[in-house]
Amino acid sequence: MEIKKVLEVARLDVKDEAKLAKEVQNILKAFKKISEVNTQNVSKSLHPLKIEGSLRDDEIKEGLRREEALSLVKNKNKEYFLGPRLK
Repeated sequence: MEIKKVLEVARLDVKDEAKLAKEVQNILKAFKKISEVNTQNVSKSLHPLKIEGSLRDDEIKEGLRREEALSLVKNKNKEYFLGPRLK
């Protein structure tokens, strides 16, 4: 995909295309440098820090009844929440 198409899809208005081109080249050089690193004996990691005990056990709790939940909002019908219309 061309960079101009990405900018269009992202709705970004770039005034200085030469500066953008230079920045993109720098980013590509950085990725090339990273790809040259030998990672043969490095284990895969989803997160750089080991996180323990961040999850709690699920607890079954009584939820709101429909009438209670609907009483908390302005935009509702008799049985459900109303949201904005999709165009």
